[in-house]
Amino acid sequence: MPTEPVAALLRDVAAGKYPPPDGGVTILPQPSSRDAGVLNFTAHAVIVTDADPGWVRAQLTEDDLGAPLRPAFLHALGKRTGRQAHTIDRATPRACAPSSRPGISPSAPKPCSPWSASRCAG
Repeated sequence: MPTEPVAALLRDVAAGKYPPPDGGVTILPQPSSRDAGVLNFTAHAVIVTDADPGWVRAQLTEDDLGAPLRPAFLHALGKRTGRQAHTIDRATPRACAPSSRPGISPSAPKPCSPWSASRCAG
């Protein structure tokens, strides 16, 4: 079974493999009707949408690394997809390091999120 592109991207990011810092924009299809948005990395943006990629690129100012997160683009994308951008969130996927805390047995790194911080060694 093929890996869903957004899930593959997030697994790579959690493993420390980021999109290239080349000033580029990657457009990926939505994994579901509810999951759409803009993921921003160092000098690279990933736009997750089912909107036409040509339309998406036409909305972005060339050579503007911040264009995918600018209010004008987020508003246009929201209007095109029937959504509203009320805020910009931050996600920090990563692999957990084995814990050295007493009572926690070391194990292979496990995926974690900000919501499972108790499982992550800090």
